[in-house]
Amino acid sequence: MKRITVASYNIRHGADASFDMSKLASCILRSGADVVGFQEVDVGTTRVGGKDLVEELKQATGYKYGYFVKSFDYKGGGYGNAILSRFPVLSFDRELLYFTDRCEQRSVGICKIDADGHVFNFAVTHLDLVSDDVRRTQLREINALLEGKGPYFLTGDFNTQNFSLFDEFPEGNIILDDQNKLVTFPGASITIDNIVYHNSITLLEKGTETESYSDHYMLWGTFEIA
Repeated sequence: MKRITVASYNIRHGADASFDMSKLASCILRSGADVVGFQEVDVGTTRVGGKDLVEELKQATGYKYGYFVKSFDYKGGGYGNAILSRFPVLSFDRELLYFTDRCEQRSVGICKIDADGHVFNFAVTHLDLVSDDVRRTQLREINALLEGKGPYFLTGDFNTQNFSLFDEFPEGNIILDDQNKLVTFPGASITIDNIVYHNSITLLEKGTETESYSDHYMLWGTFEIA
C-alpha cells in the first residue's frame, strides 16, 4: 500500500498572492501534497505580466512535473487548469468539455502517475458556473475518460453543492458531501471544491489550508492506494 496526499487549489491566477508563487507554494508544501490540481491558472496573459504560472509554481515548490491544461485563449496567453506532481508522470492528456453559448469553455487534464510502482490517473477540472445540467454533462464526459481504467483521483472546483451530480461516477466517491462538509469558498461559506477518488482507494484524512492566498481554501486528502 502507498500513502498519497492530493490537493485541489483554485488560485485565482495568483492575484491574492500579488502574483508571488512562493506564497502559494508555502500553502502546498505545508499540506504535504504529492500531486495538486489547480484551477484559474494563467500562462502568458497580460493579466499576470506574461508569466508562466505553472513553471513558476514548479520552481517555487521544487516539484519536477508540471502541466498546463488550457481551457481557452485569454489576454495574449491561456487560461485554464494545471497539474503539479512530485512523482513521475507517464502520460498527459487534455480534453475540452461540453459547453453552450451561455458559458465559458471548460477542460479536463489527466495525467498517469507512477508513485513508486503504484500507478493511477490524476485529473483536474473546473466546471461551468451557470448550470447544473451543463455540469452534469461535463461530469459524465469526465467519467467516460476515467471509468474502467483503474485507480483515479479527480480534483476540481465543481461550482456546485449539489452532491448528487457525482452519481455520474459509479466507480467513485467524494471526500465532501452533505454529511461531511468543509468550507472551500469562504466568501459565501460554501463547499464547491471537491476530490473524487476511485472506490479501490481508501480515504484516511482530509482538510483545508485556510491561509491560501486565494478566494478559495486549498482542499487536500490523504489516501491509501494499493
